[in-house]
Amino acid sequence: MKKMVLLASSLLIPLAFAATPKGNAAKGKTFFEATCSGCHGEGALGGVGPKLAGKLKKWTFAGFKKTLKENVTPDKRKLGPPMMKFNLSDQEYADLLAYLKSLK
Repeated sequence: MKKMVLLASSLLIPLAFAATPKGNAAKGKTFFEATCSGCHGEGALGGVGPKLAGKLKKWTFAGFKKTLKENVTPDKRKLGPPMMKFNLSDQEYADLLAYLKSLK
């Protein structure tokens, strides 16, 4: 029984600590320009939506992903319309975050 618990634990632990994908800022920029710049402006300098450039340096991957999926920021602020909810792959979230973090 003890061996089975250890085996099950060793199989589940990697799932709990799954690595955040390494973001590709160039791909994130392409996605941003096609999807987000209409509201957040060129270079994420703001427009209808707020300025994002220089604002996301401390954001975690998990917080960023949750914000885009649920429209609620890590500090519990609700994002209203016209902000839409996104259902992207982890790699797409990581790419977009890498791009936004690269901006000053």
